[in-house]
Amino acid sequence: MKVFATRFDIFTYGIQIRAPSLLATAGIKFFARSLTFWQAFIISVFSFTISTLLIAVYFFVKASMGVPYQTGILITQRAQAYGIKKSG
Repeated sequence: MKVFATRFDIFTYGIQIRAPSLLATAGIKFFARSLTFWQAFIISVFSFTISTLLIAVYFFVKASMGVPYQTGILITQRAQAYGIKKSG
């Protein structure tokens, strides 16, 4: 498991955040015409950065807690704990 990001990883993540931000900037500019392009761009960059961080934290916490990938596995494990056998 890679713990530290390299310069290339940081550059790639930056591109992944900035590229959709340009499209979001156009949408923000369309609905809030009083904003300048740079104000709309900063809003979209912050929103994409925060949402990306929240998704990363979610998957990191999920992996560290050992939550199964599929909910069906979790339900089967709970059923087996109560002595319920799966048929078929």
